Amino acid sequence: MTQRKADKRRLHAVTTMGELAELYRDTKPELLNLSEASSAPALEEGEGKPAPKYFYMRRVHAIDGLPYCVISIYLDDRIFRKAPARVRQELVIPLLMSLKVKIANARQRLTIATADVDEALHLGIPVNSPVGRVRRVFNGPDGTVIYLADVTYRGDFVRLEMEMKP
Repeated sequence: MTQRKADKRRLHAVTTMGELAELYRDTKPELLNLSEASSAPALEEGEGKPAPKYFYMRRVHAIDGLPYCVISIYLDDRIFRKAPARVRQELVIPLLMSLKVKIANARQRLTIATADVDEALHLGIPVNSPVGRVRRVFNGPDGTVIYLADVTYRGDFVRLEMEMKP
């Protein structure tokens, strides 16, 4: 595998919304919608206030036929209604940027864990394989949680690099 192809298969940790959107902009994963519903996320303390209603979808993303993440997305229904067909067919973060959705606060948390039975099945890895779990929360100007994603990445797709100051 060439270095460029190897890098394409990696999740790079980024720290700005622009970098995050750019990370996904050039990625053309295959999207397998596992489920859709109207469902509210369980918000943790300090994440913000809930929207009146959410559109929920669960997907598997794959590159070159290789699944690399399982993602559960809760999107403020008011945003979903602006472009429902696009939400179902495109990566949501670049779509939010193209719709010029106002994001006042964005944060994500990465934890290392092991794959449960369902994640292992969808990612094509053994149960208890290492995975990276990312919880990503975007708030609108009034503090409403407009986007929440719980993402499980295959361990071999996660690479964390940080510039360190001497």
